[in-house]
Amino acid sequence: MGEIPKGGIMRGPSYWIHRLAKGMHNLGNTSRVSLEEYEDGLQRIAKNNRNERFLSDSNEHAKLVIELIASRAKDGDEVLIYTSTLPAFYDVALRNPKCKFRILVDSIDGMNAVRILCSEVSHRIDCRFAHVPEGKHFISLGCAYWMAVDHDSELVGISNFNEPEAVQRLQSRFERMWECSATHIESFI
Repeated sequence: MGEIPKGGIMRGPSYWIHRLAKGMHNLGNTSRVSLEEYEDGLQRIAKNNRNERFLSDSNEHAKLVIELIASRAKDGDEVLIYTSTLPAFYDVALRNPKCKFRILVDSIDGMNAVRILCSEVSHRIDCRFAHVPEGKHFISLGCAYWMAVDHDSELVGISNFNEPEAVQRLQSRFERMWECSATHIESFI
């Protein structure tokens, strides 16, 4: 749990009782709210632009968070992604024509997934291979982020739409890894 941004939640995902629909963003188990209630709660948090962390405890929730982060982009914004593979829920974000992407992948499967992206998005993507995995996977844009804290069958993550200090730490780690990465996997084989 050392990778959770400063001030992070210190209990495991099964402990959190996350009631977005009731406005209690820092407590909860999101499986107790419907996907619609979760999305409504996300919209409220994003609209208020407050510095509030919240949990996503399924792939569907992660997809909603990532879509909402990408939808807030302005022309020319840069999205940073650090991942092993390129899960399908990144698809909507990658298709946002306003964004440029820098993607660090730490697996051969991830590098191959980026290589086969369609031509409509590939010109906006710079991808490198991180030969030494480091910390939790994440996506960041502006002051918003989603960071995985558990990679079981369903992705559990922590997010915030307005936490500049946490994003700065994630971006610093990304830049450090980017400098040590390669554009071709063959560089490390």
